[in-house]
Amino acid sequence: MALGRQALTRNAVFRCTHKPIHSYVRLILHCLPLSQTSVDRGNSCEALELVEVPSMEMFGGKMREGGSHHWDTPTRELSNRVWTKVGIVFAFTCYILSIYRISSDAESKTAQVVQVRSADLQKRREADHKCFGLCRARASARETKFKGNLLDRNDLLAMVQAAKERLVERIKEDYGEYFNPIFFGPGKSFSPISQEGPSMNRLKRKLLIKVLEAQTNLIERERKVANSCDCSEGGTALGPEFNTTSEERLLEVDSHYARYVWATGGHSAAAGHGNLFNESYTAFMGRDVRMVFDAIGIQFESRNYAMGGTKSGNEISMCWEQVFGSDVDFVSWDYGMTDGRYVQRLMHFGYRAGVSPGRPAFLGLKLGDYDNDARTSTLQSLEDLGMAVFYGSPNSYSLRNEGVPDSAGITREQIDSLPEYVRNLRCGGQLENGDPFCGTEKYSQNICAPRAKQAAWHPGL
Repeated sequence: MALGRQALTRNAVFRCTHKPIHSYVRLILHCLPLSQTSVDRGNSCEALELVEVPSMEMFGGKMREGGSHHWDTPTRELSNRVWTKVGIVFAFTCYILSIYRISSDAESKTAQVVQVRSADLQKRREADHKCFGLCRARASARETKFKGNLLDRNDLLAMVQAAKERLVERIKEDYGEYFNPIFFGPGKSFSPISQEGPSMNRLKRKLLIKVLEAQTNLIERERKVANSCDCSEGGTALGPEFNTTSEERLLEVDSHYARYVWATGGHSAAAGHGNLFNESYTAFMGRDVRMVFDAIGIQFESRNYAMGGTKSGNEISMCWEQVFGSDVDFVSWDYGMTDGRYVQRLMHFGYRAGVSPGRPAFLGLKLGDYDNDARTSTLQSLEDLGMAVFYGSPNSYSLRNEGVPDSAGITREQIDSLPEYVRNLRCGGQLENGDPFCGTEKYSQNICAPRAKQAAWHPGL
């Protein structure tokens, strides 16, 4: 029995150089790719070697003569089978432990990701909550500013009607009791070139397109307000971080979301020679009409590009876009005195306007008496080509002027009691001429009087 124990001890299969390994667990841990600190590398096996076995029978096998270190066949087969199974168990155990380690790392990383995402989600919710409140306040501020919802059709119509009524009241203050005879009397200011033609519907369509453009721009601007919130659909944050310095900017409401451009072309009278630049009829129209467009978030811009002594063709017509711009919505032609009988200039000017990118509507002013029919026919041709065309007939001007009170034959006190815009406008049937004061008070006197270019054929203030 003692000899058997000695044989088992001396015939241990593995031996460590420094310290014996007494279990497969330590061997398995040694084979795993763990960190240097997880296993004491100093106590690990630096080398494994076979121990010399004495020449004796062992486990039913025999050693070869001469003390050879090789087992005979039965013993070697048994050893191979044992260690094959040990190797399989060892590899499988390593695989299982590796999977466990990978799973643990994945779970740890997943937990970290979930924690980060939870924090981001909480920040996003807080930012959404802030944006929701600020976007509602922004929408409320816009409705207060415009007195209605710019995206609601019914509100738009009501806002335009209210602005038109305010404009009428404002003009009535300037003309007093003579407002209706001048503006709504027998002489209409301007009419479509053909009463039953498509010009009026084309103008309405252009205005509707401009309104839709303003609404589209409003929605697009609301999608990215102060780089913080999307206010186009209730109010959501653009990211998890909310910039608190943007709160004041979020409550700022734009005044305009589109632009409507009126351009005036003409000679010296249209340019306002003899008057101040802000006293031309283009400037007055711009100030008055602007309030109606402002009411629905559209900026009305009036451009006076009339120049003294110029004709509508060929230079102005050929360079139409360079002179007036590519964004004109309505253009007026006031070259009646300089174009003379050359109606082809009117046609050329109108055609070049019609093919410009803005596709503007067209207004022919002061077509003249002696060539009115030819010019009217030309404007009709422009309508046939697709433009929205309007004109002012000579008859309408004369009928409208009959509504102006005559300042001749009344006292100074009576003249001074007349509304400002009809006072000393008509004397003895003449406009801006005659006694007592229609000629001398034709132009404004408060700035730089008398001014150059105050000719008889230039209209006054």
